[in-house]
Amino acid sequence: MMMSFRFHKAMMALAILFLPIWGSVMDGRGPLGSLGGLASFYPLLLGCFIWSIQAVFFQRKIYFPKNVGTYPVLLFLLAIIISFIVNIQEIWTMNFNGAPASTRFFIQFGTMLMLMLILLYMTNFFKAALNSGQDIFAFINRYMTLSVCISVVYSFFEIGAHFLGITAFESVLSIFQLLYLSGGGYQSFRLQSLAYEPSFFIQYVVIVLPWLVVNIVYSSKKRKIFYLILTAIVCLMVFLTFSRSGYPIILLEIIMLLFFFRKKISIVKGMILICMFIGALSLLFASVGLEYDLDSFLHVFDTIFIIEGVSNITRWASQLAGWYIFLDYPITGVGWGLFGFYAPDYFPSWGWASPEIQMTGLNGGGRLSPPFGLYTRLLSEVGAVGFACFMLIFFYTTKNLYALINNKKICELHRAFLFACVVFLTAFFVLGFTSDNLYDWGAWGVVTLVWALTNRYIQEN
Repeated sequence: MMMSFRFHKAMMALAILFLPIWGSVMDGRGPLGSLGGLASFYPLLLGCFIWSIQAVFFQRKIYFPKNVGTYPVLLFLLAIIISFIVNIQEIWTMNFNGAPASTRFFIQFGTMLMLMLILLYMTNFFKAALNSGQDIFAFINRYMTLSVCISVVYSFFEIGAHFLGITAFESVLSIFQLLYLSGGGYQSFRLQSLAYEPSFFIQYVVIVLPWLVVNIVYSSKKRKIFYLILTAIVCLMVFLTFSRSGYPIILLEIIMLLFFFRKKISIVKGMILICMFIGALSLLFASVGLEYDLDSFLHVFDTIFIIEGVSNITRWASQLAGWYIFLDYPITGVGWGLFGFYAPDYFPSWGWASPEIQMTGLNGGGRLSPPFGLYTRLLSEVGAVGFACFMLIFFYTTKNLYALINNKKICELHRAFLFACVVFLTAFFVLGFTSDNLYDWGAWGVVTLVWALTNRYIQEN
C-alpha cells in the first residue's frame, strides 16, 4: 500500500512540475486537442490508469465525495448528454472541414469523462494523503516552487536568445523543445516560457503567483528573500509577455493579495522591491536594444477593447459568434464541442477580415474555429442549462473555501494557502472571458482539494 501511495504521490508531483508546459505538447494539436497539449495531463492519466486497475482488480476502496459541491459536476455531464439528445439529428448529419459532427461530439464527451475520472482520482489521492497525516499544502508548495524554478531557468535562455540575440542560447531552447515535442511557435519579443504562447504562460502564472506571495509572508528570513527574488523574476517575465489579458489579471491578483495581507508590513515592502526590480531590469533591456517603447507598451492596454489587428478581430468575432449561437439555441446549446461547426454562419461580416477565421471558417480543410472564451464555449455548446451547472461547480467550491478559511482547526499558514486558491479562482473566472481555460488543471486541482478538505474538516465534524 505504501509503495502504491508513493507512486501516486510521484505522479501528482510530476503533474505540478509540468504545469508550465501549457499547450506545448505536440503544440496542442494531437488527438486529444487542447487537453493533450498540457504536459500535466500525462502523469495524471498514468496515475489514474494504475489507480483504476487497483480499484477493479484489487478491490481498492474508492472514495466518492458526497458534499453538495460535487452534484453540479454530474449535472454538467447530464447537460452535455441532453444537448446531444436535443441536437441528435444535426449532430448525426453535419459535416464540416472533413470532420463528422458526431465524431467530434463523442471525442469531446469522452475527454470530459476522462477529466471527471481524473478528478475522482485526484480527490482520492488528497483524501489518502490527509488520512495519513501528510501536509498536503507543503507537498503542493514544494513542487509548485520547483515548477517556477524550471520555468525561470528556461526563460533565462529564452530572454538571452530572443531578447538579447545570444545565438548559443537558441540551441539550448531547441533541446528543451524536443523533450515535450513542441514545434516552437515563438513570437518575437514576447516571452512565453515553456508555454505555447504568452497567454498560456499567463494562465500558469495566475496559479503560482498567490502561492509565491504566501511564501513571502510566512517563510523564514532566508526563504523570504528567495521567494521575493523568485516572485520579482516571475513578475518581470509577465511584463515581457506584453499580454493584454495578462497585465490586468496579474494586477487583480496583486491587489487582492495586498488587501488580504494588509496587516503584514513585509508584503508591502516586498511588492515595492519587486516593482523596483522590474523597473531596473526593464531599463536595462531597453538600454541593450530591446525593441519596445512606452507607446507600444501602453498600446497593449489600448487593444483590449479596440477591434483592430488580426488577433483582436478573431477574438471579438468568435465571442460574438458564440453569443449569437446562444441566442438561437439558448437552453441546451448546439452540442458539446460543436462551436466550430456553427460559428462560420454566425461570424460578423467584419470578422472575415481575419486570416485565421478565413482558414478555420471555410469548409475546405484545416481545424475548426475555436471559441476563444470559456463562457463563449459553454453558452453556445450547452446553453443556459450547462452554463449554470458549470458555474455551480465553482460557486460551491468558493463557498467551501471560505468555510475552510474560517475553520479554526486549520492553521494560519494553511488558511493563507486556501485564500491563495480564492485569488486564483477569481483570476480563473476573469480569464474565462478571453480564454477557453476549461482544462486548467490548477482550477480542477483546487476543486478536488476542497472536496477532500471539506470531507476532513467540515463533514466529519
